[in-house]
Amino acid sequence: QAQSNPICRFFYFFLAIFSFKNKNKKGSMIYIMILLLAAILSYIALIVSSGAGFLWISDTRTAYQLYRVGVGHWWLMYQWFLTAAFFWALFARQSKHLPSSSLLFLTVTFAFLLNYSGSKAAVLSIVVIAILYSHYFVKKISLALTFISTLAAITTFFAQLIISGVYADVGAALAYFVDYFYTTAQLMSQIEEIGHRFGEGYLTSLWFYVPRALFQDKPFEYGVTLIHQSLFPGMAEQSFTPGILPWGLSYLDFGVFGVAIEGLLIGSFQRAVYLRFMMQKSMVMFIIMIS
Repeated sequence: QAQSNPICRFFYFFLAIFSFKNKNKKGSMIYIMILLLAAILSYIALIVSSGAGFLWISDTRTAYQLYRVGVGHWWLMYQWFLTAAFFWALFARQSKHLPSSSLLFLTVTFAFLLNYSGSKAAVLSIVVIAILYSHYFVKKISLALTFISTLAAITTFFAQLIISGVYADVGAALAYFVDYFYTTAQLMSQIEEIGHRFGEGYLTSLWFYVPRALFQDKPFEYGVTLIHQSLFPGMAEQSFTPGILPWGLSYLDFGVFGVAIEGLLIGSFQRAVYLRFMMQKSMVMFIIMIS
């Protein structure tokens, strides 16, 4: 169990401070309404301050690509408030879990609302959260059903991208994900010229939490986009940043050693979180587990 390695054991006991149940469910509807109101106000602020206006509604993807610079805090807050409301809705009932029909309704509703952020990841995250909730709180999903559901979700996801005009066909949509491997391969092949950053990448990632509206000199390239700074100069400022594999930043900072350490730490933490969650299936531990 958690004693499988010292790092996992440390995380396991550290997570004990988060092992409390969400007992006060009576006021959940009020919290959900507050979060939804905050999401609406954030979206209105995004529409007004971005300069795109109702393009965010009529052509969300174009607005996302061209008018997000300088208003990223409103864009993120819209997603955060909606996702938080979704979590509250999942755990709001006094009974043990939501019925399948209610879960389906909530998933479709919140995925639809998040679609207006222009972020594919935000929409997909709601579906993933719903599937995991169903598996752990409603009914365990079999391996066969998991395969079929995953295939259906991927098909629906690509269909939505094509129907909405984001991509012309399936080939173009798949090419987007191929970019993750291509960009990572470019980084690895040019690392001697680029040079390792020895922690600069992770340290500058903290800029993510600083709103550009409050600090106009916030750099456009920080954290993982330092990779784009070297491979595709100037692209981050235009909000065009090709995808890269999750371990790319560790490789930029510390090479193969960094990737190995990242894998060890993340793997140990995730195992510890899972064991804690299985002991006490609370909303807090569920959020930590899937984050």
